[in-house]
Amino acid sequence: MQTLFGMTLALLLLAPAGAADDKEKAVRRKEAEKRLAKLPDLCKERRATHIVELLAEWGEFADASHQDELMALGKALAIEVKEEVGVNAAVTKIGYRGTSATTAVKRIGSDASAYFVDEFVCTQPLTGRTAEHVLSCHVLVASRTLTARPNRPTLQCVVLTNAAVATFPALSNCIIISSGSVDSDDFISGVVLVCRGDVKFRMGRWESSLVRAGGKVTDVRTDEGGVKNPDPDRVFANDSKLLGIKFYSATEDGLEATADKGVVMVKALDEKKPFAVAGVKKGDVIEKVNGEAVTTLQELDRLLVRASVASGTARLKVKRNGGTELIEVKLIDW
Repeated sequence: MQTLFGMTLALLLLAPAGAADDKEKAVRRKEAEKRLAKLPDLCKERRATHIVELLAEWGEFADASHQDELMALGKALAIEVKEEVGVNAAVTKIGYRGTSATTAVKRIGSDASAYFVDEFVCTQPLTGRTAEHVLSCHVLVASRTLTARPNRPTLQCVVLTNAAVATFPALSNCIIISSGSVDSDDFISGVVLVCRGDVKFRMGRWESSLVRAGGKVTDVRTDEGGVKNPDPDRVFANDSKLLGIKFYSATEDGLEATADKGVVMVKALDEKKPFAVAGVKKGDVIEKVNGEAVTTLQELDRLLVRASVASGTARLKVKRNGGTELIEVKLIDW
């Protein structure tokens, strides 16, 4: 009798928790549907940082239709440059694999895959230049952070990331869009590469690729086969157009800041935009956004775009006149 009573009591205690979990998931799904409905417009406008954050934040509720929106963007980019540089990278329809907070991959074979994740980690060990491709066939990755330094990591794939990309040794037949920098120890071939930062690669076979970088482009040749002066019609340094790709900056929300030795300070404000309206002032030092420390402008942008996608609100901790202020900023609805 006592055993039966105990089991009944346990079930009664567990039932409300399960119902609460279901209710919370339903609320999250409803919010996800609202957010993910904006993906087509974000892809059309080529707002890369928002796309990555959106899929990392709400990817657990994404499906094949959301993958198709990204593939359409990839196709559009490839079509724009195909006649110019012969790029035909990663534009076929791929299968939907699913998502998780962190995905660690040793090797992806011939299966079509899509990953919308917070962190994507390639774990293939370096065993020399004959090692297998880690990302092969038709793979789509949208990830906030990317840890990848495997051998020949990309073949016929699309990678969108808000992190820097470091690869060994080559990039081949792929589209890479990065809010950070891109560093390849070897050649690139058949690649559409767009990044906000700097690019380093060995230019021996760059002719079949298109590179647009917001920063400088550096030849890191290890032999005499490289090309010191790439064709300026195919390799663009300090480029502002970036094939129409848009990377988020706090200036969109009316905030101009500077960073020096880990201190991020407000330099100027647009009085009609969210930061000034919320009470941020020139000279404020931004220490945290939503509880996370800010020491660089890149971190500031990353945390603000994450806040805009997750809730639309950024909670700032700022230092002002020797004291501390907590300011809630309602960001522009994208």
